[in-house]
Amino acid sequence: MPHILIVEDEAAIADTLIYALQADGHSTEWVTLGGVALERQRLRPADLVILDIGLPDISGFETCRQLRRFSAHWQTSFFCHQPGGCLETVRH
Repeated sequence: MPHILIVEDEAAIADTLIYALQADGHSTEWVTLGGVALERQRLRPADLVILDIGLPDISGFETCRQLRRFSAHWQTSFFCHQPGGCLETVRH
C-alpha cells in the first residue's frame, strides 16, 4: 500500500486529502510543519509527499529543496495551482 505524507497546515484541506486518499487505499500521515516533514522523511520515507507552499515554519519551497538534498534519487513533480488559474505540472 503506497504511503503518502501530507504537509499542510490547514486542517480542512488535510482532512479532505486524507479522506480521499484513504478511500483509495493509501496509507497517509499528516504533519503541519516543514521541519517535521523533513524528519519524517529521514526516518520513514513516504512514496509521495503532498507539500503546501505556505507553511508556518519554513516555506514549502525550502522544505522541497532540503528534501531533495538527502534524497537526490527521487523523481520530483510539482503541481502548482492558483485561484482562478490552471493546474501546471513541472517535473525535475
